[in-house]
Amino acid sequence: MNDFLVVLDFLSTFAFALVGARLAASRFMDYGGILFVASVAALTGGTFRNLVLDIPLTWIEKPYLLGAVLLAVVLTIVFKWSKEVGSFVLFIDSIGLGVSTVAGTALALDLNLDPIPAILLGLLSAVLGGLTRDLLAQVPPVLLHRETNGTAAFIGASALVVAIEAGANQELASAIGFVLVIGIRLISIKQNWNLPKIKASSLGLFRFALYSQLMVKRTLSVLMAVALCVVPFPQANAAAAKAGATCTKLKATSIVKGKKFTCIKSGKKLVWDKGVLVKAVVTKPTPTPSSSTVKLTCPKLDSADSSGILQIRANALVGMSEPAAEECAASLNWGFRVGQRDSEMFATTKDYRFDRVTVTVMLGVVTRVDVG
Repeated sequence: MNDFLVVLDFLSTFAFALVGARLAASRFMDYGGILFVASVAALTGGTFRNLVLDIPLTWIEKPYLLGAVLLAVVLTIVFKWSKEVGSFVLFIDSIGLGVSTVAGTALALDLNLDPIPAILLGLLSAVLGGLTRDLLAQVPPVLLHRETNGTAAFIGASALVVAIEAGANQELASAIGFVLVIGIRLISIKQNWNLPKIKASSLGLFRFALYSQLMVKRTLSVLMAVALCVVPFPQANAAAAKAGATCTKLKATSIVKGKKFTCIKSGKKLVWDKGVLVKAVVTKPTPTPSSSTVKLTCPKLDSADSSGILQIRANALVGMSEPAAEECAASLNWGFRVGQRDSEMFATTKDYRFDRVTVTVMLGVVTRVDVG
C-alpha cells in the first residue's frame, strides 16, 4: 500500500475523531462518551458506505484507523481539550472530508453504480459522521446550519463523476474532486460563507431550539432505521461484476451477460478477472406421456369373445383413435359402432349383442366403451 495514502487515511480519521472528542468533552461527557462520539464521527461515514456497497468494513481491514481514533481520544483527555479546534485541525479535517468524498464516489463507480447514486454515496460518506456526531452531542448540526461541508462534498463528488464521464482516468478525476472539496471548505471557513437561510423571528428561533432538543432522540432513531433499511441495498449487493472492478471474496464467481467472472488477488487488492464466456445450459423437458405418444396394444384374439366380450377386454380400446379402435375391433371379430362423437349423439338399435362394442369418441379419441 502506498505510504502516502496510509498517512492521509490516518490523518483524516484522526481529524474527524479529534473534532468529535473535543465536542464531546465540551458537552461534559465522560471518557466513554468521548470515545463513543469520536468513533462515530470518524467511522460512521465509511461504515455506512461499505454496508450499502456490501463490502468489508474499512476499519476492520485497516486496524490502524482505530489507533487514530484512540490517539485523538487520549490526547483530548490528557490535555483536557474542550475548546473548538484550531485552524490546523480544521485543515486536516478538510483533508478528511476530501478523502471520504473521493473514496466513497470512486468506490461506488467501481462497483457499477450510476453517476447520481455514486455522487450521493460520496456525499453521505463524507458528512454522515459529522451529522451523527452533532446529533449525539445535542448541538445544531454543522451540516445543516453553518459552513459548507455538504456543498463542498457534493461539488467534489460531482466533479469526479463528470471528469470520468468526460474520459479522464480515475486518478486525475479523484485529484480534481479532492482539491475542490478542500478548496471550497477552507475558503468558506475563512470567508464565513454559508448557504442562504430563511430569516425567522427571535421567538421562532427560540421555539426551534426547544423543538430541536426534543427531536434529537427521534432523529437518531430515524437515522438508525434508515441505516438498517439500506444495509441489504440490493443494487449494491448485486453490483454487476466487471473486469478490474473491486470484489470482496476471493474465488467468488459472478455470471454477467454470458461471462463468468472470478474474484482474484491482484497485488494486495481483490478484483474481478477478465471473465470467460459460458454456454447456457438448456434443459430439455421430459415429455409427458399422452394419448398421442403412448402406443396402445390391441388384445389378442380370443374365441371366448363370441359368447360375450368381457368389459375388461373392451376397455383396451379406450385411448385409441377412432380408426385404430375400429381396426382393432375388426381384428377381434367384434361388432363396432359409435354411440357419440363429441357433442353429436347417434341413434342406435336397442338390441343387446355380447359380441359388439359401442364407443364414445371425443376429439378423435375413444373415451368410453360399452359392451352390448
